[in-house]
Amino acid sequence: MKIESKREKWLPFGWYSALFFVFFGVGILFHVINGRSFIYNVDAPGQDYPTFLYFGKLLRRFLSTGSVRLYDFSIGLGSDVISPLNFNGFGDPLNLLSVFAVGKGAVRLYEFTLILRLWLCGAASAGAINYTPVAKVTNLSNTIKELKKKGMWFVCADMDGTVMYDLDLRGAIGLVIGSEGEGVSKLVKEHCDFTAAIPMAGNIDSLNASVAAGVLAYEVVRQNL
Repeated sequence: MKIESKREKWLPFGWYSALFFVFFGVGILFHVINGRSFIYNVDAPGQDYPTFLYFGKLLRRFLSTGSVRLYDFSIGLGSDVISPLNFNGFGDPLNLLSVFAVGKGAVRLYEFTLILRLWLCGAASAGAINYTPVAKVTNLSNTIKELKKKGMWFVCADMDGTVMYDLDLRGAIGLVIGSEGEGVSKLVKEHCDFTAAIPMAGNIDSLNASVAAGVLAYEVVRQNL
């Protein structure tokens, strides 16, 4: 068995970082030349960017006076400062850069934090994005039928299905996760062998798609150990 050297392990990360900043650098240069910001057509101008600026103002006030204003009627959303900052300011170390968000350079600084967050998403996966195979298909139902001919069994997530602990999920299993709003489509569900429900407690009866996929995938692994 070949053991990867440290250089080989870091090579995908290096390529990822280089390509990421090259492509984004070209995109940013295009916007700078045209005097535009790439946040103009998303939610940022109305919510995140103003909060970023206010957080910087709050930090500068704290550094200069040692005090923090908890109520400010000028920011809208009532007078409570903590509530909007709790969602858009606190908890993200990158928002500390907002202390430098003054003047015309504030927009570019905010854009830099957005790009850095995107890069960190890939970096935080520790290179897994380079090793996880992804296949795109045009017709999921036909793909399921073809894979079932090769010995796979398919189980789809459904709140009205059988509790996952009561299903036999040993062997080659394919998980089907639908959208968080509509779930698995009727046609795709008809091609699945089982429907699995994740037991929930209290008044919460569903999970978001990624969490549901993780829970069901762990149960498949557990039964196959």
